[in-house]
Amino acid sequence: MRTDTRGGLILSDLLRVRCTKQHHPSVKRTMKLPARRTERIRISPDVDAAIRKSAPVVAFEWPKEEASTRKIHIARELEAAIVEGGAIPAPIVVVDEQVRIGLSSAQIDELIRSGRPKKFQATDLHTLSSFDGFAAPTAGATHMLASKVGIGTVAVGAIGGVHRLPKELLDVSSDIFLFSRYSGCVVCSGVKPFLDIPNTLEMLEALCVSLVGWQTNYLPTYWSSPGSIRLRSRSDNLAELARCASTQDLLGSGSALLVANPVPKGAEIANSILAPLIEEVEREVSESQALGRDLTPRIVARLEDSLGGVLRKASRALLLSNATLAAQLAVARCLPSGSTA
Repeated sequence: MRTDTRGGLILSDLLRVRCTKQHHPSVKRTMKLPARRTERIRISPDVDAAIRKSAPVVAFEWPKEEASTRKIHIARELEAAIVEGGAIPAPIVVVDEQVRIGLSSAQIDELIRSGRPKKFQATDLHTLSSFDGFAAPTAGATHMLASKVGIGTVAVGAIGGVHRLPKELLDVSSDIFLFSRYSGCVVCSGVKPFLDIPNTLEMLEALCVSLVGWQTNYLPTYWSSPGSIRLRSRSDNLAELARCASTQDLLGSGSALLVANPVPKGAEIANSILAPLIEEVEREVSESQALGRDLTPRIVARLEDSLGGVLRKASRALLLSNATLAAQLAVARCLPSGSTA
């Protein structure tokens, strides 16, 4: 059994909890689908069929930052990584008054030609009936929409949280609250590095959102390797992680399980490079008085201007890594009890 020097709950303890209903051979392992699906949500036929059959499906956040380093668009690469991992890919986007979950090849090509999407938050849903154009839901909104239609595994970039500035105003991403309200497993690259990370973790804990490191004891921060903030839980193999996700779904508070997957080695950006640059960008953004939903895009855009291909390389690597891990996890979650992934 692993130990936690802070005396917190550890993954090995959680995995000791078993539920007879979950593992009893007479109980069918089928996904409970929502009672109704509205005309505002269009699910592609292959994704819909996979959900109904309880086959492995991975919803993924359509990238809002520039992450394509080759001729092929990153969205195409994410789909290919999920398919190679054994799951059905389900990109989630907003297009002309509809949420679309799963896209045809022609639809993906059309969206790629549309360029960079707008940012779409859960608080924008009331505008859907009059929305015109192409938007990409945030990480939390992607998770919420996936959960609503019965998709239990999601791949995103990194999660939002509590911003560091300005100090006199509490600026918190709505994504945190969505993770607390909808169950499922979200594979991410930890927390964005320009956030108030300690307070973000405190808020996640207060909202009963579980966070587990994938083969790491320390929290990843998006483009950088794990730093000095120690996680309470870690997992080192897919079977263990799948059992943890199932236990969270059955016995948890209804919140998500966040899986923090470090950026692959060789693609990470050293914190010694990123930290001073973020401080400089934050000063500029602070002077412009950008707040709320405009703050993160402004910071990321400035980092893209400063780091160029280095940032795109890191973004592409972590997105593909998250998609691959999410696909493998989705497959592992579909295996019979006692099987190994």
